[in-house]
Amino acid sequence: MASRIEGFSGFLRYNGEKDHLGEEVEPIREADRTIIVVSVILAVVSWLSLVFLVMNLLPTGINVLLFFLALFLAVLCTVTPLMWSVNRRLASSSSGSVIAWRSLRQAGVLALFASLSAWLQMVRSLNWITALLVFGVLLATEILLEIRR
Repeated sequence: MASRIEGFSGFLRYNGEKDHLGEEVEPIREADRTIIVVSVILAVVSWLSLVFLVMNLLPTGINVLLFFLALFLAVLCTVTPLMWSVNRRLASSSSGSVIAWRSLRQAGVLALFASLSAWLQMVRSLNWITALLVFGVLLATEILLEIRR
C-alpha cells in the first residue's frame, strides 16, 4: 500500500517507505490518526473562537476566562500533532500509546506556558526574567516526568 499517505504536515510518510537507515517505517495506528484528526479540528475551532472572543467581546469577567481557555486549547491542539510527529521520529522503540500521551503532555506544557505568559502580560508582570523562570520550571517538570518514566 505504498500509495497511502501516512503522517502529518512535513512528516508525510507512505506505508512501506524506508527511512534513512533503510528500515521499514512503521504504519500509523488508527488511534494515533484519530488523535491527530481530532486535534487539528479542535485547533481550528479553538483559534476561530479565540478570534471571535478578541474581536467581539469586552475583556471582563467570564470573557477573560474564556479567552485563556480558548488560548490553552488552541495551543494544545495545534502543538499536539507536531509533538506526535517529533516523538514518533525520535523514539522508535516506544509503543504508540506512550508516544501519544507523551505528545499530549508536552503540548500541554507548551500550552500552559503560553497561557501563563498571556496572563502575566495581562497583569503587566511579564518580562524576560519571569518568562525564563516559568519556562525553566515547566522544563524541569517535564524532564522529571520523563526521567520517572
